[in-house]
Amino acid sequence: MHSSTTLPKIHQLANGLIVTLSDRSKPMAGDRWLVRLELSATMPIPAAYWPANQNRDLLCRIQETMRDKLTYDKLLGKHFVAADDMPLILTGFIQQAETNIIPYLANPAFPQRLFAERYKEAEASCRLNRPAPATVVEDDDGPADFSHCFRD
Repeated sequence: MHSSTTLPKIHQLANGLIVTLSDRSKPMAGDRWLVRLELSATMPIPAAYWPANQNRDLLCRIQETMRDKLTYDKLLGKHFVAADDMPLILTGFIQQAETNIIPYLANPAFPQRLFAERYKEAEASCRLNRPAPATVVEDDDGPADFSHCFRD
């Protein structure tokens, strides 16, 4: 840990999201730092979020793609920060996250909107990566006869 602020910080929101703030800062060169604060929000996907009228095979593939939890990640960062300024910059990122980002994530409708967005992405991916439909192979009479095309 590089500052007096204790990280990781965990916030349990009323809408079910668990938000974790973590320090991902690292030295770059000499006394210069890459200052980064990672915000990660997760929650298990409630069964009520899954659509009941979806094709069962497609729904299973979407559920497999999405796993069993919603995730939202945000990274705040600043490059080439002097070592003396690093704690101040990191503290500013924490304040920004707690003042602006976490209240936005705490909106009761946010998890459902995030699910809808992630579901749409997973559905598009599953539809693009679906296996080709099986083709029916009719009885094969052997190679076609093209002998009538050639004259001696």
